[in-house]
Amino acid sequence: MPSTDNAHPAFALISAAGLALLVVVAKLPATNLFNLDGLALASGALILFVASIVAAFAWRHMRASRRRRFFLLTAGLVAGTLVFVTADHVALFALGWVASGLILAALIGHSQGWEEAEAVSRSTRRLFLSCDAALVAGLALLTARFGTASISEIAASAATAPIYSMTLSASLVAVAAVARCALPPFSNWLLASMTAPTPVSALMHAGLVNAGGVVLLRFSGLFEASDSARAALALIGIAGAVYGAAIMLVRPDVKRGLAGSTVSQMGFMILSCSLGAYAAALWHLVAHGLFKAWLFLGSGANARAPLTKLDNSAAARSALLASFVTLATVTALVAAGLLDLRQGSFIPVTFAILTGFLTLTMMPAATRRPQDTVWLAALGTALLVLHGVGLSIAQVLIGSNGSPLLPAAGHVAIAAFFLALLAWQFLIVPRRNGFPPALYVSLLNAGTHRL
Repeated sequence: MPSTDNAHPAFALISAAGLALLVVVAKLPATNLFNLDGLALASGALILFVASIVAAFAWRHMRASRRRRFFLLTAGLVAGTLVFVTADHVALFALGWVASGLILAALIGHSQGWEEAEAVSRSTRRLFLSCDAALVAGLALLTARFGTASISEIAASAATAPIYSMTLSASLVAVAAVARCALPPFSNWLLASMTAPTPVSALMHAGLVNAGGVVLLRFSGLFEASDSARAALALIGIAGAVYGAAIMLVRPDVKRGLAGSTVSQMGFMILSCSLGAYAAALWHLVAHGLFKAWLFLGSGANARAPLTKLDNSAAARSALLASFVTLATVTALVAAGLLDLRQGSFIPVTFAILTGFLTLTMMPAATRRPQDTVWLAALGTALLVLHGVGLSIAQVLIGSNGSPLLPAAGHVAIAAFFLALLAWQFLIVPRRNGFPPALYVSLLNAGTHRL
């Protein structure tokens, strides 16, 4: 087993925070241990479904590795995750959260005798424990402030507490959520975790990285009591969405490119949470988990796939420009009040549909067929229906959305910002032969672990 000497400061931090939490909880009356609400049921179903698929895949994939250890750790990881997504008691929540992080770090270093894998495992464990200490400390402060160990009661009462107290507690909880989502400045652990076996990556990107979103949704009442904490999360989410997408564009290897995509997607999910779009965030969490697990489990098929260059002809650029003009027109209509933006669902849904449109618009000319126009229309319709149904179900599961952080104009401004980035990516960068060299090298080396 790798040495844990370098992790002692992190262990000390989380031990002190955990002791404080236990002291406070011990003086309180008993409360319900679990809360099987819509968030818990959706998250738990996602974890169990993905875990069962990953286990079936891993039975053969891991046959030449330490398969018994892998399945024992995977079972522990799933159990720990189920504990914190369903827990209503702060101590139980903290126990499941910390345990799942430690087990995940161990799975990242599963490859025996690989020095880099063991080093990444140790650094991930130290990061998790350090940031988890902030979560446990925040839970201890909240428990002491409200005199209850029930998470649902704490979230419901947060609006009655002084704003400075809620801002401090929300900031501590947010640190752990941002770190588990691998958003800047904590992205390195996820980008370096490609030392993990493919089944671990699938389970990690489909469930464990989403844990930060679960925390923000579970403590939504706490964050609604502090607009400054929500604004900070919105900025971090935007930065993560841009940073992860840029890494995805430059990475030549499939798995690390997918890791960059995950960072970007987590940025959008955190942004949705901060804007009060809880249904959109829950739907994003589930949809991304399923899609990313499928991509990782099928990543081996891309090893022999030929590279295809996107069509950069004048006709393709004109078609792409027309799509941006169309989206800008829709945005203007929304800004005029024809569509309700107060719940923030416009941003993730719009860009999900635009992504599907770009997939066909930028097809190489040699492979484009006349009937692709029909497929494009069908794809757009299917995406609209899929997101509409998914958001409706998520709305039923999550209940009410949060209070809006920004007016409708703010949502339009964020959408316009990402629209401009997409235009730069697809219309300007190809004509200038890629990113500036310094930026390209920096993005290419993101996640490189130094032994």
